[in-house]
Amino acid sequence: VSADEWKEARLKLLAEEKKFSRARDALTKQRQELPFVKVDKEYEFETAQGKVKLVDLFGEHKDLFVYHMMFADDWERSCPACALHVDSLDSSLPHINTHAALYVVARAPYAKVAAFAGGNK
Repeated sequence: VSADEWKEARLKLLAEEKKFSRARDALTKQRQELPFVKVDKEYEFETAQGKVKLVDLFGEHKDLFVYHMMFADDWERSCPACALHVDSLDSSLPHINTHAALYVVARAPYAKVAAFAGGNK
């Protein structure tokens, strides 16, 4: 195709992309405006320091980020995309930890996740 034909097609696609972005932004705003739900269940997590309750994960922070890494008890390895995402958090941690606590959770026992993480570097 010619450069002019490509540019015309690209501008049409750009208009659709912008329309999609505005719709996604509106949907995001709706999600963010959902009311909070009180957590009444006593969640317990296995950590390097032993078992802790959900409230303890916050530490000194008022905010908590929880990333669910797909890693079942009967799996040998975690989801590859999850592992990639978790590995990339290292450079973000100093910035995140100034405002919030961050934990990665999985269905597999802590010892199995820790062994995988240690051998996955």
